[in-house]
Amino acid sequence: MTEGPERIAQLAARVGWLDRYRRIVGICIGLVGALLVFAQISSDWPRMHAIGVFISVAVVIWWLSEAALAYAAAAWETECDALTSDRQLPRAIVRK
Repeated sequence: MTEGPERIAQLAARVGWLDRYRRIVGICIGLVGALLVFAQISSDWPRMHAIGVFISVAVVIWWLSEAALAYAAAAWETECDALTSDRQLPRAIVRK
């Protein structure tokens, strides 16, 4: 892994893209996951129950994907901050 300006630019670009499109990506992941679950439901289920399961699964998968994407963005921001911070400063010591 490189630690130069190209790595900082790469991390900044990733975080910027994810901040812009996180909501859309999360919703798409939720819908695709719910469609996969919906396809596994047998056809003898009542339509109302199947729709309820579809909506519930879509919301849960959307929420989990939003949390995972926010975690990834935070990890990239933390790494970018560590690469850009000045390491010459001494450690702070509180004295009474």
